[in-house]
Amino acid sequence: MAEERLNNAVLHSPDSRAVGKMVEDMNFQAIMRRRAWERRWYNTNWFDDGLHFRVMSKRTGQVIDHVQRNSGFIERAIPRASKQIRGIGALLLTPKYYPVVYPERQTQENFRDKITGQVNTQQYQQAIEQAKEEARKRGIFLQTTWEDELELELKLADMILLTAKNGISYLKVYTDPHTKRVTASVHDAFDVICYGDVREIDDLPFMTFTEPMDFNEVISDERFDEDKRRELSPDNLYATSEIKEAYMRARYGSKLNAENLNTINIRETFIKEYLSDDNWEQAVALGEENGAMEGKSKGDMIMRHPFSAGGVTLLDEYINYDNYPCAELRFESGYLYQVPLMERFIPLNKSQDIAVTRIEKWMNTMVSGIYRVRKGENMIISNIPGGQKVEYE
Repeated sequence: MAEERLNNAVLHSPDSRAVGKMVEDMNFQAIMRRRAWERRWYNTNWFDDGLHFRVMSKRTGQVIDHVQRNSGFIERAIPRASKQIRGIGALLLTPKYYPVVYPERQTQENFRDKITGQVNTQQYQQAIEQAKEEARKRGIFLQTTWEDELELELKLADMILLTAKNGISYLKVYTDPHTKRVTASVHDAFDVICYGDVREIDDLPFMTFTEPMDFNEVISDERFDEDKRRELSPDNLYATSEIKEAYMRARYGSKLNAENLNTINIRETFIKEYLSDDNWEQAVALGEENGAMEGKSKGDMIMRHPFSAGGVTLLDEYINYDNYPCAELRFESGYLYQVPLMERFIPLNKSQDIAVTRIEKWMNTMVSGIYRVRKGENMIISNIPGGQKVEYE
């Protein structure tokens, strides 16, 4: 498995001037390969919103609403699948989760005198107590971070709903560049660009996290190259995915150009590379500050961490990460992209909801029916508990 993961790393990498273009090319290929999945995620999102019969045409790519709005009655009952996935989420979050740190195992052989063969019992007991104390302190730190700083319980609830609707969700844990504190963020399947035909995240050659950021914040961010910042212009998009962009615009409206309110989509990419003669000097120059080259030799794998927008490289660095700083949540093992849980509920739920809404339509129609009255007749209609009373002369 280790060799398979290394084979997924990038063998040759460009310099900082061209890494933004390389990210665009890799992302374009990944997005094209997941287009069919995006349409399914679009449908499940609309279904969860209560718009059962709104789908995206596979032929034209446009939204089709199967509701007969001309009839004056809109079939829009709350789908049972929405209640079902939230019930599953409530069950999964019923236990009180907390991190557990086990003490480092201590053996008597580490404290045995080589000459006499006797075990120094005092040092052995001290080592055990010290390991317990270290584990206790780490546990307190993790629990405090888990509940107070990261608020992982709320984020897990968000991830469960996203996984139920899209099949997968991501939790990214990283150090905030401004506050220098550990933080976490939840990303849906649209926000993370990667290949979905692998079984483990570690098998991916790259991962890209996309997020719309305030344009003024990006322009004033000192981490990014000053000359490159001048080449940027706001795009005011909700997402890099066209399908998610259409979904967000339908829900929240289009973003308009307004002073100090513009946004731009930033792509933060993690790329696995091999160290070779081609990139050794580049890795030393870009990774020295982060300690990325410590203990590395040619042939080893190293993590590259560029920021880009529209093919423009804003920041290029190597970081001291062996794995991607995120974890995914899936309900089933197998490939990263899989059939969402809600999609399995949709056929049955659509049939049930159609039946319920038509019964409601029939009831409303009978109560507010049409009476044919001859001109000149005195018609009096009164509602009583047993039905309707009609009097006329």
